[in-house]
Amino acid sequence: MKLSVIIPCYNVAPWVDRCLLSVTNQSLTDMEIICIDDKSTDNTLEILKLCAKNDLRIRILENDENMGVGYSRNRGIDAAQGEFVGFVDPDDWIESDFYKKLIKTAEKTQTPVVCGDVIEHPIKGKPFKINIPVKENFHHFKYHYSAVYLRDMLNRYNLHYPNLCIGEDSVFESMVKTHMPKPIRHVRGTAYHYMKHFGSLDAVIWGEKQVDDFITSLAKIIDCYNLATFVDKKSYEIAVERRFLFMCNRILRVAPDNQIKLATAACSLFKTLRHIDFLIEKDYSLVLSLWNNDPKGVIEIVKQNTYFVRDYKLFGKFKIATVHYSQIEKHVYLFGVKIWSA
Repeated sequence: MKLSVIIPCYNVAPWVDRCLLSVTNQSLTDMEIICIDDKSTDNTLEILKLCAKNDLRIRILENDENMGVGYSRNRGIDAAQGEFVGFVDPDDWIESDFYKKLIKTAEKTQTPVVCGDVIEHPIKGKPFKINIPVKENFHHFKYHYSAVYLRDMLNRYNLHYPNLCIGEDSVFESMVKTHMPKPIRHVRGTAYHYMKHFGSLDAVIWGEKQVDDFITSLAKIIDCYNLATFVDKKSYEIAVERRFLFMCNRILRVAPDNQIKLATAACSLFKTLRHIDFLIEKDYSLVLSLWNNDPKGVIEIVKQNTYFVRDYKLFGKFKIATVHYSQIEKHVYLFGVKIWSA
């Protein structure tokens, strides 16, 4: 069998039939489709069973209790029989030639991981293609669902998702990249369509569990790259230092009740970084606070660096003024010209 497609499902009744239709209609037909129901409380399981009656390639695995998306994907990996493995989230869909093109490139180039384009469908506005500059450096690779993986490689290195509610995909991507014998290939012209929802973790304030798992995920990513001695400074910057800076910048936006906890963790994780060149170049004052183990100082610097923008339009169409502000200063622009600061 050429391909195993793994689809973790939990309360996705409004979307899962569209997802399955896009997978069953692939031009590559030599596949199995493994759907893992994570103890859904809506009629997701009933829809899966109905689809399985119409396509014998669909296999349904049922979790005895709600275990999370990482556990479900891992169960799919362990059950897979295909030469390659792909992942699709049940509220997303793929273009009809997606897997055929990716696997053709993987076989032609003998590359164990090949990814395609990603088109995001935002809550508001038009869909847009996400730029993933893999050709520049394959450590730019993310959006794990946009790729196919040689199952032999996943099994050889035991590449599975950690049991986290957030960041499990980033850890998996890091494990893949630090075990790659050659750079990931990117196939243009065929896409995975990612649907953004209001319930996305990026759109809500994090609670204690999300904060703890985010810290754990970053620690695991740092460990992956610290152990991969072949990784050069540029790749380390792309995969680790930028993600670490991203963590610092999220302290105010997603975890207002856990700022000290996140800032303290940032100081601790900073000590484990193998390179800090990029951080020094981007924000020397932040590096000093991290180096001195000063969580409150980290928070104050992030406040200074965190800006928000509010536009004012005439008749809802013509932008006439913009307010550019942080928690400690404000700038007002009229027709693009700064007219006031405080």
